Amino acid sequence: MIGAAFAIASGAMLFSVQASKYAANPAFITKMGLLAVGIANALIFQAIALWRRQSAYDNPPALVRIMAGLSLVTWIAAVVAGRWIGFV
Repeated sequence: MIGAAFAIASGAMLFSVQASKYAANPAFITKMGLLAVGIANALIFQAIALWRRQSAYDNPPALVRIMAGLSLVTWIAAVVAGRWIGFV
């Protein structure tokens, strides 16, 4: 969470340099949407994990597998979208 806070703070500073240009960039908008999905997924996962209070390392439930897959795809897509900001 500390790393995410630093990333958000530094991203906000970078965004402030050319805010109007970034706000119109489709890759930037896509990245922000993917970040929102990724953060929401992580928060929901943590809420479920705190609620269940059980270890499922040997045989994780289907929901855990789906959320892990969604997380993997979402964060990789956010990185790719971030790289495309300069090219779009």
